[in-house]
Amino acid sequence: MTGKESPLRDLDWRAASPVLVLVLLLTQVGLYVWMAQRGFEFTDESYYFLNYLYWRDLIGTMSFFGAYFEWPFRMLGQSVPAIRIFSLLLLLASSAFFTREVLGYVSRREGSSRETPWAFMVAGMAASMFYFGHLSTLRAPSYNLLALCSMLLATGLLLRLLERGVLFTNARLTVFCYGLAIGACGLGKASSGVMLVLLHALFFVLANRDWRLRHLIEFLVLSLAGVSLNFVVLQLAHPQWLEELREGMVLVSMDGSHNLLGSVKSFWWKVQALAPTFLAWTLGAGVTVALLARWIIRSRRTALSVLVVALVVGSLFGLINAMDAPNSTTLPGSAKLIWWKIHAFVPTFLAWTLGTGVTVALLAWWIIRSRRTALSALVVALVGGCVLGLIWGPEHWWLPLLGLAVLLLWSFEGLSRKPFRLVRGDLTDFALMALLFALPVAFSFGTNMPLLEHSQMAAVFAITALLLRLLRLARLGILAPPALVVCLAALCLPALVIQLRAATDVHYTYRQLSALGEQSLPVHLGAADNTLRVDAATRETLQSVIGAARAVGLAPGRAILDFTGDGPGLIYALGGRPLGTAWLLGGYPGSQTIAAHVVEKLPAQALRNAWLLSSDNNPRAIKDWQQLLNARLGPDAHELVATVHIRAPYRWGENAPDSLSVQIWKPRVAALAEGK
Repeated sequence: MTGKESPLRDLDWRAASPVLVLVLLLTQVGLYVWMAQRGFEFTDESYYFLNYLYWRDLIGTMSFFGAYFEWPFRMLGQSVPAIRIFSLLLLLASSAFFTREVLGYVSRREGSSRETPWAFMVAGMAASMFYFGHLSTLRAPSYNLLALCSMLLATGLLLRLLERGVLFTNARLTVFCYGLAIGACGLGKASSGVMLVLLHALFFVLANRDWRLRHLIEFLVLSLAGVSLNFVVLQLAHPQWLEELREGMVLVSMDGSHNLLGSVKSFWWKVQALAPTFLAWTLGAGVTVALLARWIIRSRRTALSVLVVALVVGSLFGLINAMDAPNSTTLPGSAKLIWWKIHAFVPTFLAWTLGTGVTVALLAWWIIRSRRTALSALVVALVGGCVLGLIWGPEHWWLPLLGLAVLLLWSFEGLSRKPFRLVRGDLTDFALMALLFALPVAFSFGTNMPLLEHSQMAAVFAITALLLRLLRLARLGILAPPALVVCLAALCLPALVIQLRAATDVHYTYRQLSALGEQSLPVHLGAADNTLRVDAATRETLQSVIGAARAVGLAPGRAILDFTGDGPGLIYALGGRPLGTAWLLGGYPGSQTIAAHVVEKLPAQALRNAWLLSSDNNPRAIKDWQQLLNARLGPDAHELVATVHIRAPYRWGENAPDSLSVQIWKPRVAALAEGK
């Protein structure tokens, strides 16, 4: 630990490291591209497709992501595999820019002119593919992708603007593009956009060095101009967008699936539940690292003793706090509950045990040879345990796990100072780390899913914080080059496992009947006649619905109002045009109210001319849709012309049937026209 920076580009491993990390990234990309033509998702992803094509025709929406992805989708010939690959390219490009700017920002603040080693950029790109982890088979661009890419670009641009000597070439263009990214995030996902602005403002106050009034006004005006351009283009493309947004807010208030206050409370309860175990691990691991790193040069026996004691105490403390007190008062009931608690905790415990076990073994073997080797082994084991926790541990642990790893790696830097002390740059360093760990929460803010689990889609922010710490350790001479290679490669593995699981295990897919790698049967669907590869049950479902619809005269391009509650995929497969809303959500407390509101808002003639889809046994179906239409149009405005029984693409509730009925209703005005 010399405290002197080691120029990475002059080391012998500089050619080998990027190759190894690049191979892992290309493997992920290859798997993703191979699976791009496989799988058809009937709900969320089909909803995205309909939004690209018909976002102007909706009566209400809270997100205008369709406006951003309409032309890419149309220019790609409405190809589903192509737009899925477009998602990947957009994600990789924005994450590469973000990683480069974050690592470059810290280097430039320290007076270094070195470029970010591209092995780190590749590792950051690999980390961005965590986006496909939580909802693994939703691969088409969505409001989530637009929000994430905008947040990556905006944060990278902000860091570029905050570096020393902000008056660089094209600084004004950079500020304008920053505003452009902020505006895109807000129009794609308003809750994330608001949180992003708040977090950036706080970081700006802590990290900005140029407080000249002229500079601040220029920054504000140009960034607002960038934000405004989004709204100007949206106004030109769709003059009624504001009315559509207002109506979207009304629909969301009726929905019952999005409760912002409930989401915040749930997140806070989750934090409270995780805090004891996290603090226990922090205590155990913190004592280990601090004492070992400080004493390793003094006494081998003392160092190993401290290591073993801290690991044992931390592990026991963590296990005790991870297991809640059993509710049962009987001995057999308590024993059974304790067993289930242990069984649930095994993945995380094994990950940490393996990681710390490797630490002990390597240190015991190497501690007498080289202090640097011993510390490098400790870092590798720490990163390895973190990676194993990301792969096999509970999803809600991912953010505390990475936070602990970053905290411990930072302690290596602090303990390398003689004497140990905090320096002026630490405040900005802490602020940057806090920003990177807060951004995943901002990304998921407002979701109707568990926030911590959902935020793993934006894990690239937190993993970049880990990459920053590894780069610092390497430049300080604490981390040996071979150990750095291993760490970078290890950080690519969790995202690779995500792709492998989606290809081989149906339990890691989202609303699919089989793993993507097993879906090989071609099927043609949609107005653009897309060819996708699906499983046998899904192909039979699609072919039977499309065949029945064509037989009764439902041609592509006809307006369809879906009352099945989860029919975006049926509308898209039929090549239909959604009437009023791309997805009339069923199964939520406010679903019936929303259906009544949509029927009331739609023009009567449009309702009379529309084809209808319904179901009498789908648990998400709108139950009283006929009464709603009869009240608006009078009786017998539509006639039942076909009923198809399909395999349920997913289960909604415990008692959901395996087979669903889909009823096709024809407008009588069309039938009368055909009879003349």
